Amino acid sequence: MSGVLAAGGLMGGPRVTPIHPTDPFSASQLLAIEAALNHVWTTIRASTATASASEVELNAAMVSELHQVLADESVPGFTESVVHVVRGGEVSDATGTEPEKRPDITVVPSAKPSHSKEHWALFIECKVVDPVHPIGRYFSDGLSRFVECKYASAVRQGMMLAYTRGKYVLPKTLERKLKSDSTLAWLSPLIRPPESNGWRSTHQRSGRPEIVVLHLWLDAS
Repeated sequence: MSGVLAAGGLMGGPRVTPIHPTDPFSASQLLAIEAALNHVWTTIRASTATASASEVELNAAMVSELHQVLADESVPGFTESVVHVVRGGEVSDATGTEPEKRPDITVVPSAKPSHSKEHWALFIECKVVDPVHPIGRYFSDGLSRFVECKYASAVRQGMMLAYTRGKYVLPKTLERKLKSDSTLAWLSPLIRPPESNGWRSTHQRSGRPEIVVLHLWLDAS
């Protein structure tokens, strides 16, 4: 029967994700998203035992507070007219053979692009980093998903968010690992964007444009 759905597309094979011609967010919009994340983290730390909370609990709290910020319009540039926020939304990888990838947080532009809106978003992968949850997971189960086109395969920007407990410092901890692991395809020195608390790394991807990942680390100790 024609039109029967297969994994990632119609019968005949998975559908490869097209590359979008534009990024979902401008530099100023990325700063507004970062400001919202920092803002809600301040609220969460004041009301939650972040030192013992799980990654799932922290992600749920982040998204709940982000929704409140959107409703209140308490962070300039981070409003419902600009973005909406999804927790654990499903996307496919670049090849379409893995149709149920779930980035922890997805920030989607409210504006409709002239091209397909599928995959046109900022995908955020979150990881607890502490003595129980080694820094290696941040790379093998986090950053590598961007490099391998499991997430953000159609766009050129992504974000890694860490809840840190202990002596983990940007950019030194991050740079040391990037230098030692060739699988992460790191292309250039870390850059701290103006007015940002995060650091950007750029990575080569097979068959796809380079991706720039912003690393934002929040103190959960």
